[in-house]
Amino acid sequence: MCKRASIFTLILFVLVGLLLSACNSAKHIADDELLVVKVKLKVANEELDKASIYSIIKQKPNRKLLGVFPLYLGIHNLFINKTESKIKNNIGEPPVIYDSLLTTRTLNQLKLYLNNRGFYDAEVVDTTHINQRKKKIKVSYTIEENKPYKIANLEYAITDRVINEIVLRDSSNSLLKNNYNFDVDYLQEERTRITRLLKNTGYFYFSKEYIFYEADTTSKSAEVTLGIKDIEQKDEKDEVYFEQHQPYTINNIYVRLNYDNQLTYQLASDTIFLNNKYFIDEGNFKFKPKAIARAILLEKGDLYQLKNQEVTYQNLSALSAFSFISIQFEKDYDNPNSINCFIRLSPRKTKSFTIEGEGTNSGGNLGISGNLVFQNNNTFKGAEAFSVRLKGGLEAQQVINTAEKSSLGNNLPFNTLEFGPEANLDVPRFLLPLSSDRFSTRINPKTTINASFNFQQRPDYTRRISKIFLAYSWNETPKKTHIIQPIDISIIKLDPTVQFQAALEALNNPFIQNSYRDHFIASSRYSFIYNSQEASKGRNYFYFRGNAEFSGNLLNAISASTNSIKNEEGAYELVNIRYSQYVKSDVDFRWYRNHKFTSLVYRLSGGIGIPYGNISAMPFEKSFFAGGANGIRAWGARQLGPGSLPNAEENLVDQIGNISLEGNIEYRFDITKILEGAAFVDAGNIWEYNQGDDRPSTQFKFNKLWDDLAIGVGAGIRLDFTFFILRFDAATPLKDPGSPKTSQYNVRVDETNLNIGIGYPF
Repeated sequence: MCKRASIFTLILFVLVGLLLSACNSAKHIADDELLVVKVKLKVANEELDKASIYSIIKQKPNRKLLGVFPLYLGIHNLFINKTESKIKNNIGEPPVIYDSLLTTRTLNQLKLYLNNRGFYDAEVVDTTHINQRKKKIKVSYTIEENKPYKIANLEYAITDRVINEIVLRDSSNSLLKNNYNFDVDYLQEERTRITRLLKNTGYFYFSKEYIFYEADTTSKSAEVTLGIKDIEQKDEKDEVYFEQHQPYTINNIYVRLNYDNQLTYQLASDTIFLNNKYFIDEGNFKFKPKAIARAILLEKGDLYQLKNQEVTYQNLSALSAFSFISIQFEKDYDNPNSINCFIRLSPRKTKSFTIEGEGTNSGGNLGISGNLVFQNNNTFKGAEAFSVRLKGGLEAQQVINTAEKSSLGNNLPFNTLEFGPEANLDVPRFLLPLSSDRFSTRINPKTTINASFNFQQRPDYTRRISKIFLAYSWNETPKKTHIIQPIDISIIKLDPTVQFQAALEALNNPFIQNSYRDHFIASSRYSFIYNSQEASKGRNYFYFRGNAEFSGNLLNAISASTNSIKNEEGAYELVNIRYSQYVKSDVDFRWYRNHKFTSLVYRLSGGIGIPYGNISAMPFEKSFFAGGANGIRAWGARQLGPGSLPNAEENLVDQIGNISLEGNIEYRFDITKILEGAAFVDAGNIWEYNQGDDRPSTQFKFNKLWDDLAIGVGAGIRLDFTFFILRFDAATPLKDPGSPKTSQYNVRVDETNLNIGIGYPF
């Protein structure tokens, strides 16, 4: 407890020091200078994006922690060389000194921005408030936008009859509508849309530069004409003439499977003609042409379509067998209006051995692990990825029974040993009884077969987990992913120590005893993932994952229909182990609001698992737990709940439940290039429902939901080393449902929980 309090006190001391330094932010400002402390933007029209307008402003105040404390300037001031008249250090953020020229440039840029949005009569005024004694200045920009110019009518001036018909047929998708603002962004986006439309209709050489606009704005509205120019050419006499755009058909498709971009001249090759494509290799054909052909949507005789080229590139990249992929087209001069396609693929090294070492963080329990990995990226010559991994690790876990040994050796801090092999095969198509060619390669289908064995030795028990699963995954769209696991079989063998078994029996709780016994799990699982994150990481985005799992129904039906004999507990068994029967569902929703130097992340997750039929309680591995480095961080992993279970019972067993609810808010901010800070609030708990647990405080009831919620607050720092993030979070209980009601809202600094993790918590 004292050690945790000391760490918390140290962190608090550092933060207070930085904040005090930040409060006197202008102490190193020269007498003829003014520190910009506030920039205010006044915009009345809700049509205008205030955040976009604010980003145009050329001079903004120093960034502030939680919008109040100029922490980065405070860090900078701590390291100033006080003997110098000018600041020369690069730590933190230097003060923003007011520059009137930048204010003038801002006014011009704001006016230009408003014109582009259609507000041609807008006025922009700046005002300043100076505190000469404190050497500080506040700047305000007020925008009187007035009425915007609207699109009154849209006409088309397209001389090419075929292109005109294509554009008009798709005009319902136009981004230019009557009564819309005459906005330059709309005009540019419409050019891009039409260009893509034509490129998906065979017009390979078309570009948006051929699209032009004419606008009449004399009546404070816009009569807009959209035109498409023909191709300008010159004859032998250098006289200009015009040709219409032509759609192009794909003629020959050449796929080189052994391309080396380091060689000017490629290696001598043999050619196979398959599916109207030429496959070129050195002669031994390491890849089956049929397997590569499945990933290619481009076909001889088809009109060129940009979307087919993009999906082909995505499919080839998803194979993970090639280090370089290039898809290019060249005009076929022997065939009018035809282009030849050249796909160049550089294969990765087929077989590899690697040794990996890493720090681990399993629910807040720290450890080290190592992996010996063999990988074959082309196992059956169809770009199948097969890997065998031998994993071993040591971990420092919570000791449930304090009478047990606390470590694996006198000089080791670890008390848990884990090792075992894992084999995984990823096949870039569906392995099904029916032909996989019936499924479109646009969805990037994949089959995964995985088998593993894991041996775990910890002070309280030894556990052996054998697992095998079959999974099918595909992408409905770039943002939507589906995963189906029709077969997911696990056999868990658990051997408790004598002392731990005695502790379980002393509790005399059927639910807890059922959680620590052998299990046979045969389940089916479906997952749906939606991720709206774009290639640009700076944008706001959503993430959602939903899972549904069913177990034991087929086995139960077989057992009942074959009149199988139940054991003395009235349950069916398979391989002398009672199999599990349950239904489970959980969801995880996240909202990321990103800015240039800060981000605010909201997370809401929850789930429920209902045992029935052949079991009375969810298996330990399928139950929910609370706490840990990626959950409610003020508590250790599996130390919170269920419900308002008194803290005195906390350390007897790992705390699990079959209902979970959790919410998190985390504010992240950059301090330096590799150092990031965070402040967060975590809330939630786990509960028991219909599992034979006779402890009333653990049961889920709506009327005591608030009383059972745990709330923790904390702060942390993260070190971003690009290839991984090392995270340190300190969190303190703010509301502890396990304490008496009279002291639930008592902040206990001595109970501060320090979490060390790899990567972000969510």
